[in-house]
Formats: sequence, structure tokens, C-alpha cells
Amino acid sequence: RADLTGVHIDRVNFSNANLTDAKFSLNPIFLDEVVKDIYLHINHLNNEHEGLLVSINSIDLKHEEQRNFLMRQVVEKLDSLKNSALAESWGSLADVLLKEPSYAKDPAIARFIQTRLLPEWMESKNQGLLRPDEINLALVLDQLNASASAVNWSASRYQGAVNQLLYAATL
Repeated sequence: RADLTGVHIDRVNFSNANLTDAKFSLNPIFLDEVVKDIYLHINHLNNEHEGLLVSINSIDLKHEEQRNFLMRQVVEKLDSLKNSALAESWGSLADVLLKEPSYAKDPAIARFIQTRLLPEWMESKNQGLLRPDEINLALVLDQLNASASAVNWSASRYQGAVNQLLYAATL
């Protein structure tokens, strides 16, 4: 039984790793480093597709509990920051969290998706083109529905994105 508590897992590929019964947690000092250099650790879309989110996402879904626990640690740390501090990382966050439905099963991650990530991502897609491979459409629609009482998705700043999602749903 592997004890991986207090690890630094930035730029690690867990593909094909047997993590059955492994205990995982991220080192709090490492999480502080992540917050200090979000661009390096979180923004994998501009860093050769490497970083903390990609490392966590490389953990096989059969280890979903460990995977979600690590992602929750990251999301809870990022949730304490202002949107401006995450401005360059919304795309990378969406690239991972809006593609993989298992993350939304965790209440803390789902709340972050609904209240922080989706509004930023939807606003970016108001003028930007939605690529078919960019998201898991069912996941995004479910999260929009779950957050409808807290966010006015009919606001003009979201209409372009809403229209693209509705169109994609008809294909």
C-alpha cells in the first residue's frame, strides 16, 4: 500500500500506475507554490501540456476517489483567489474540469465549476468559437442546469455561448 501523502506531483504522468489502496495528498507548501506561480503549475495549455492539472488527470478513472481528492485540494486552494489571479488559467481549468464528468461528482469541485469556472468560460465563449472536442457537452449542460438558480445564464454576456451549446446539443 503506497503512502503518497504530502507529495509534489507537478509534471508527473500516472498513466498505467497501480494506485490501488494508495493514500494521496498534496503537500501544503507545494500548494502555496502553485498559488504563487499559477501560470507554471496550472496553465498547461501554454506549458507544453504539462502541469498539476494534467498530472492529476493522468490518474486512471478506476482510482477516481484519489483523483478527485487531489483535484479537490487544488480547487479549494484556487477558490480562495480572485478571478483576476486565475485569468490566464481559466482555459486550462476548463480543459480538464469541463471534459471529465467524474470531477463534478465531488461537491467542492462541482461548486467551483458552477460558481467560478463556468461563468468565466461561458463569457469567453460568448464571442469565441466552441470547438466540439473542447468540453463534455452533457457535463457542461448538467452543470449549467445545476447552477441556474445562482447564475443568470440568459444574461447577454453568456448568450453567444448558450446558443453554441444549444446548437451543439442538436448535432
